[in-house]
Amino acid sequence: MNASSVLCHQLNCGRAVAVVGAEWFGEGSGSIWPDVFVCEGNETGLSECGISWWSRAACSHRQDAGVICSGHQPVRLVGSGGDCAGRLEVSHNGSWGTVCDDSWDMEDAQVVCRQLQCGTALGAEVPASFHPGDVPIWLSEVGCAGDETSLWECPSAGWGRHDCSHKEDVWVTCSEFIQLRQNTDDYGPCKGVIEVYYSGTWGKICFNDMDKDTGSVICQQLGCGGFKKVAKPFAVESTKGQRLSPPRCRKHDTHLEQCKPFQWGQSCKEVAELHCTGAPGLRLVGGLTHCSGRVEVLLQGKWGTVCDDSWDEKDAQVVCRQLDCGEPVDVGRSRANLGGETAPSGWTR
Repeated sequence: MNASSVLCHQLNCGRAVAVVGAEWFGEGSGSIWPDVFVCEGNETGLSECGISWWSRAACSHRQDAGVICSGHQPVRLVGSGGDCAGRLEVSHNGSWGTVCDDSWDMEDAQVVCRQLQCGTALGAEVPASFHPGDVPIWLSEVGCAGDETSLWECPSAGWGRHDCSHKEDVWVTCSEFIQLRQNTDDYGPCKGVIEVYYSGTWGKICFNDMDKDTGSVICQQLGCGGFKKVAKPFAVESTKGQRLSPPRCRKHDTHLEQCKPFQWGQSCKEVAELHCTGAPGLRLVGGLTHCSGRVEVLLQGKWGTVCDDSWDEKDAQVVCRQLDCGEPVDVGRSRANLGGETAPSGWTR
């Protein structure tokens, strides 16, 4: 995957989604170069990677390597108005098709949400507003274990092999379909009533069930820095929408996938308004908590790093203050060691 990530970047095709075999794109022809590229994953081209000679075993074209990049994401969720919920469709031979729900379960849905970078799966129930597809049914009997990084690592009945109708099309809802709804124009994108889209409707989280640990994970997942507080909104439609309990995260959790699932059908009138530290364009990535890691900023919808030229503790103090993370403990300009891991340039904690 490291070498594949470099290749996708070199081709301006996003990130690597999966490494596949010759059965996916077919066997090639001509010479086979069995050299093994040894990449760390942050190179800009394969020419910057080392080459290992230890694996020069005899290969055939049955072992040709294939790579799928996110620039052509062969998986999508459609029909909900957002990218992280909807009818599951996969691309095969240039055509989009649906997936039959035979043997489909939450483990399969988790893999889809992970592949789309949409958080964790909230459910696979088909909403009342569901519209079946009118395209081929490409997959059936998908059997993921739940820890795969893409749907292509999971076994299935094979392309086009099924005994299904479109009434059995799979629908997936992921946790990135979560938002903070602003009550007034004074609120920014990181302060508002917590709403989750599930089974065709928006639900609100009960106030009494919210805690700091869960709020911290939600703030971090929304790219809104750290947790500030949970409050009761001044005005909210108390009778509209479903009520649910939050996913009950622990102090060491960094993603909703690690927390207990949402609980729907709760009865409460007071809903939770979450206040994050208000830094939607700033985050720390790869650390042990949301208050340590590589500094990244958001520009034109894309996250990028910060160069350490002229970087000092005063800059780190601003970052920690903006993320409501106290004072900087250590500022690493080159390589530091945090929790036994080697840190890249620009690492701050």
